[in-house]
Amino acid sequence: MILDELVYEIKLLNKEQIKKRAKKDVIEILNEFKYIHKTTDLFEKHNIMPWELIVYLSYAAIAGDNRINKCEYDLFIELTDGLIDRPTPKQLAEEIKNTDINKTISIIDDFIDKIGKKMAKLKEILVDYALCFTAIDGQIDNNELLLLKRLAQE
Repeated sequence: MILDELVYEIKLLNKEQIKKRAKKDVIEILNEFKYIHKTTDLFEKHNIMPWELIVYLSYAAIAGDNRINKCEYDLFIELTDGLIDRPTPKQLAEEIKNTDINKTISIIDDFIDKIGKKMAKLKEILVDYALCFTAIDGQIDNNELLLLKRLAQE
């Protein structure tokens, strides 16, 4: 399974390497979304912009263990720089708390599944991106692993 391989790879990295990998993922995701945006109506169907999907995926990954830590916050700020206004840690925690994570995960899940059928590589990049958030604190707990498994499902 691709998730097992990604988890193994990420566990071998330190925090700086994880940050670099996540940044690379954001660039790849946005580049792929430019292509997808022109060839599908998925964004319109979900009333969502490509950068919003990255933000929502970040929220879901951060909320996977029901808490936000400094490493996750710092990574979020670094990866969403220029996409959204910079929230304080308290604002981000409130935003995540007030976000219907199940609904967010469902949208992301649906989107990833539909994209994945057309572009398996993008699905892998999106799962890898979420994995970077879950692993940035040095561990991946069972709730985070369940989120990743749900995203990686075929």
